Amino acid sequence: MAEVYVSKLSDAYQIEVQTNLDFTIDDISSAKILYIDPDGTTGEWSATKLAGSESTGVVYYALALGSPLTIGGIWSFRAQLTYSDGRVLYTEWVKQHVGE
Repeated sequence: MAEVYVSKLSDAYQIEVQTNLDFTIDDISSAKILYIDPDGTTGEWSATKLAGSESTGVVYYALALGSPLTIGGIWSFRAQLTYSDGRVLYTEWVKQHVGE
């Protein structure tokens, strides 16, 4: 099961999805974090592999304060991972409360 962490930094939010895949074995060419906000709007962000987390497969995206995460409530997140051979893997949706 994937885990999601939303951290509020001094000048940004950082959203991390721990996929529990071993990126030292799995050849991931691109990653996205998909979301559904509390109003039901869907979207996606291009994600980056988190350095030092290769064995747990963490991908993240940072966005400036005042961005869409200012909508407080229950958000849903999941990762979309594309392998270099074209296969696509999705984690399950994880709900996370984001404060205002």
